[in-house]
Amino acid sequence: MLLRQTILAPCARPLKKPTPSRVLIKSFCRQTLIVLTVVGELGITGSLTITGGGASTTIIDGNKSVRPNSRVLVAGSGITVNISGVTIRNGGTGGRGGGIFNVGILTLTNSAVSGNNAAGGGRHHS
Repeated sequence: MLLRQTILAPCARPLKKPTPSRVLIKSFCRQTLIVLTVVGELGITGSLTITGGGASTTIIDGNKSVRPNSRVLVAGSGITVNISGVTIRNGGTGGRGGGIFNVGILTLTNSAVSGNNAAGGGRHHS
């Protein structure tokens, strides 16, 4: 399943009691590189945990050479996002948050946000 579908599927389900969803990116080789090819960022609209195998081996690449004005991740208002063991790189936008634009609660653990560009900075947290 594609990363975009994995993130969107649990966020679209109406639940009686909201519970955080989890995305585990397993690495069966030395490196897992996810290169975004569809124009548009990965929109997170429900609480989510993304766990990678390590920042040096699990990489979500915004592919800004093909998607020059698209962030990598956007976390919506009022939600909690936890990301660990992942590098988020090569996002770009004319606004704020080329790598991550966050208006919720974001926790990055053992992760890297690098190589992103935006008029207001590569990461935005309000």
